[in-house]
Amino acid sequence: ALSAQLSVFESWLVSEHNCRNFESELLGTTLSFAVLGGGIASISACSVGGIVADYEDLTRWSPEGNLHYGGYTAPYDVAAGSATVCFFFLLRAWSENHGQKATKPLMKSTREAVVFACRTLSQQPS
Repeated sequence: ALSAQLSVFESWLVSEHNCRNFESELLGTTLSFAVLGGGIASISACSVGGIVADYEDLTRWSPEGNLHYGGYTAPYDVAAGSATVCFFFLLRAWSENHGQKATKPLMKSTREAVVFACRTLSQQPS
């Protein structure tokens, strides 16, 4: 799964690099920065995870409920919040990649594709 995750990003990066007519010599540098950035993000995530896990003890959300916050659940809460922020940023800023098609693309943005998928799923219950 990790190799698929990494190769999908690299495929997208090469496609965008070529679509925007950047110099081919820059692609190697860009991929190097991507690997460096991934390493820095991993180290930062571990550091932030340790800090938030130690910030507050595991606490029950309500006296009669099974939901908790703080302690070793806090890094997952921070990750979920970060993923949500990134998701909305991508919906707003990322254009849809349709590959090399001669016809007009169906969707102009990732947001349109997600809205179309949600609408289709809600109209066709299984």
